[in-house]
Amino acid sequence: MVPYYLCCMWQEEQAVGCETYRFERRPTQDCVSYQAPAVANTVSRDQSQSCVAATVFGDPHVVTFDNLEYTFNGKGEFVLVRANSRNTKLDVQGRFEQLPNNFYGEVLATQLTAIAGKSRLWRGSGHTAHRHR
Repeated sequence: MVPYYLCCMWQEEQAVGCETYRFERRPTQDCVSYQAPAVANTVSRDQSQSCVAATVFGDPHVVTFDNLEYTFNGKGEFVLVRANSRNTKLDVQGRFEQLPNNFYGEVLATQLTAIAGKSRLWRGSGHTAHRHR
């Protein structure tokens, strides 16, 4: 969010920073040609190597790990990812809030405004590594 405000919101519409942000750093509004980060070197059920990703974008559109697409306008806090295996635990939660009113009045859509994650990885003889964001 900070780059958006520094480059566009707090400058003139045609400022160099805004043009750079819009066309070089964030070249698409509809995710065409966007390549989401993926988990590399995962093994699928048929033992082949694959990469998987899930994403939330827009008002909000959700693409799941199995590539199903949804539009979700729930308001509140929800679990986006939960993985619980013998060696790894992962939870990612998201907060969805209603969009602010616009010129025409109430906007009947929500947006992802915050995420929180917690993971735990077990290594060898019972030692754990934690990562919080």
